[in-house]
Amino acid sequence: MKWADIVIYQTPIYCYSVPALFKKYFDEVHEYGVFFEGNKAQYGTGGLLHGKKYMFSTTWNAPAEAFEDRTQFFEGRSVEDTLFPLHLVHKYVGMKPIKTFACFNVKKEPSIHRYLDDLEKHLEDYIENA
Repeated sequence: MKWADIVIYQTPIYCYSVPALFKKYFDEVHEYGVFFEGNKAQYGTGGLLHGKKYMFSTTWNAPAEAFEDRTQFFEGRSVEDTLFPLHLVHKYVGMKPIKTFACFNVKKEPSIHRYLDDLEKHLEDYIENA
């Protein structure tokens, strides 16, 4: 993490968050004095990884339509909204987000070739210009 300019996490989303062992990784690796310092005048501004970026690449069993309007399951919330606590973990250490990449309906209607094409475009749009 300390030498990388950009960190990309590939993760499935289980129960609307990352798997427990992935969350445990953040809990154990984001160490005081290495990733952040406390006792700052404004809470959440003691990050030591400023200038670094991160991106989530996620797989969801939910269809994309579930995020699109208020009548659907996520009530109009976006993928970014759903991952908000994970974004705060990175904001706390001073990192900036790159737009999350998401694959939907991966169990019911996997479209691997489309996902690969979409990922390539996403990386071109957001990483090459980061």
